[in-house]
Amino acid sequence: NGSEQLAPAQAVKPGDMLQYTVNYKNFGNQAVRQLVATLPIPPETEYQSLTALPSDALASVEGKIFERVPLLRKVKQADGKLVEVPVPLAEYRFLRWPERDLAAGASYSVSARTRVISVATSVPAAAPASTLR
Repeated sequence: NGSEQLAPAQAVKPGDMLQYTVNYKNFGNQAVRQLVATLPIPPETEYQSLTALPSDALASVEGKIFERVPLLRKVKQADGKLVEVPVPLAEYRFLRWPERDLAAGASYSVSARTRVISVATSVPAAAPASTLR
């Protein structure tokens, strides 16, 4: 009927849309300081632009340098001039959210959507995923 439905993802096929969600809960009696939430993007998938929640996520292609989305890279033109071009979304490998404190008893969730671009028989163990149908 055209509406989205979330279902646990056991096996996926190219074109399937996955939503990865990571939930943090502080069960302690004190605040967790400087929590940095990081969500790996499996190589068999392509990050879907503007789906990261909260929307202040940074992205990385290698997991070391994180920058605002869209990621840009310098490419040398035929005339030798360097120009910045967007990094293809299929190359995004990690999303990270700015550090924050998590009060005792509080919860915090991050999520993003990816599209399966190559055949995989099972969902990568990067994070819990649901398939959008």
